[in-house]
Amino acid sequence: MNNIKDIEHEVADTSRWGLMLYISTKGFRAVFHNRTTSETKEAVTYPWECSESELIHRLQEAVYEHSGIVTDHATTVIIESSHFVIAPSRLIDSEEDAEQLIATVHTIKDEDLWVDNMGDKSIIFTTAPGMDSFLRRTFIVDKVISHLHPLIKQIEKEHHNDEAMMAILRQDRIDIAAVRNGQLLLANTIDYRDINDATYHILNAWQILECDQTRGQLRLIGDRETREKITPTLEKFITYVSPFHAENISRIEGAISLTLKTLNS
Repeated sequence: MNNIKDIEHEVADTSRWGLMLYISTKGFRAVFHNRTTSETKEAVTYPWECSESELIHRLQEAVYEHSGIVTDHATTVIIESSHFVIAPSRLIDSEEDAEQLIATVHTIKDEDLWVDNMGDKSIIFTTAPGMDSFLRRTFIVDKVISHLHPLIKQIEKEHHNDEAMMAILRQDRIDIAAVRNGQLLLANTIDYRDINDATYHILNAWQILECDQTRGQLRLIGDRETREKITPTLEKFITYVSPFHAENISRIEGAISLTLKTLNS
């Protein structure tokens, strides 16, 4: 649904409704959400394929074309970045600290730097220059978080006393996180070529982390077709494989759904 005028009157109360944006090289999505009931109203779905350096220009074009989403609503922004590192928050007292930490895995040039503080840990990530200033002059930005934030928060919340892995599946990427007794073991985004490749990446992560094949849980989120193709092979090696959402949802919808579940918890 991309006709914002159809929902303007329903989401007009900014004390009850907030705006959520998901920004990635695969597309842009804007959703209004009711803070009390968790009801959502789709505003804009704008698919594209672009590089991270082109992302700011694609976003500007989408927002200018759908200017109805530029409102007085408090806005949560989810950004998907391939350049990130997760580090203990106690190591980050300044932007310089964050730059030094992410520099261990990614060379910083002129990119915008973001620190998503999750309490004991922070996700440090970068975007092409100009993203920060555009978002803050266009929207009433309340929070800017990494695309891995809701996945990490959800798995830590649900599996603080056991061992589990959770994966958001789409046709070409997996967001994956794993915990053991409340401690984060892994959080990453992995590109894959086909179902066999996706299966390999999940099983490889399971093996490297030495997860228990008979007691550990693997929770799958995302595209139903991909999930149904991958599950039979996974079940040969992992006893407990189950969908987190039974319905068919995209990777972006998965991230938004998890964010609504966890952001205020």
